[in-house]
Amino acid sequence: MEVKMALKGQPYIPLYVQDFMTDEKLIECSAAANGVYIRVMCILHKSDEYGCILLKQKDKQTDNVITNFALKFLKQMPYDLQTIEDALKELIEEKVLIIEDDLLYQKRMRRDGIISEQRSKSGKKGIKTKLEKNDFVNNFAKAKTTANVKQNTENEIEVVIENEIDNKEINILSIYENNIGTLSSIITEKLINLEQDYGTFKVKKAIEISVLNGVRKLSYIEGVLKSWGSKTWDEILEDENKFKNKQHENNESFEERLKKQKEIEEEEQYAKK
Repeated sequence: MEVKMALKGQPYIPLYVQDFMTDEKLIECSAAANGVYIRVMCILHKSDEYGCILLKQKDKQTDNVITNFALKFLKQMPYDLQTIEDALKELIEEKVLIIEDDLLYQKRMRRDGIISEQRSKSGKKGIKTKLEKNDFVNNFAKAKTTANVKQNTENEIEVVIENEIDNKEINILSIYENNIGTLSSIITEKLINLEQDYGTFKVKKAIEISVLNGVRKLSYIEGVLKSWGSKTWDEILEDENKFKNKQHENNESFEERLKKQKEIEEEEQYAKK
C-alpha cells in the first residue's frame, strides 16, 4: 500500500467535484469570485498550516483586513487588486471563506489538514497488529453474520485491506474507497467523525468486518462501532472470548440433552419389547 504523506505535501488538492459544482454558497458568487477562489485554495494547500493563511505584520498595509489579504494574494494571482478584493468580499460574505482576526481559511480544508496531520503523526509512531486481533476480526465476522445476508464463498470474499505497520499511515478514507464504495462529502464527513469518536484502528477493523461479512455499507460499519462503544480493543477481545466460551457451553448442554433424550427413547423401545 502506498504510504500517504500529509495533505499539504501532496501535489494535488482533494476536490469533491459534485460538491464544488452544486455548492449553493459558491453558486451565489460571481464568475470572477469562483476563479479567485480556486487560486486561493491552491495557496491554502501550500500553506504552513493546511487550509489557512495568516497575515503577518508586514502584510498589514491598511486598516482593512480584506484589502490586506487582497494585496498579499496580488503577487500570486493573475488578477488586478480590485478583482481580488471584490471576490474576497463575496466569498467571505457567502461564508465560502472565513476570516477570524488575521486568519483566513477554508473550513473543510482546515479540518482535513488537522486530521491529516494527526494521522501522519500517528503513522510515524508505528502500529503493530497482533495475530490475535486479526483472528478476532474473522471470528467476529462469522459470529455476526445474519440469515438475511447472502453467504459468500471464500473465493468471493477478498479482503484487500493491508496491515500498515511501522511508519505507515492508516488512511481510512482510502481504505473505505478501495473496499466499500465511492466517497461522497457526506460519507467523508461521517468517516472523519467516526475516526475522531472511535479511533483510526477501530474504524479500520470495523471496515474489515464489513468486508468479511459481505455487507459493504457505512451503516453496518457504524453499527459495529456503536456495539463496541468506548471499550478498548483488549476489552472487545475479552467480550468476544466470553461470547465464544458461552456458545461452547450452550452447544455442550444441547448435545447432552440430545444424548439423554436418545437414551430415554431407547429405554422406552426396550421396555415395549
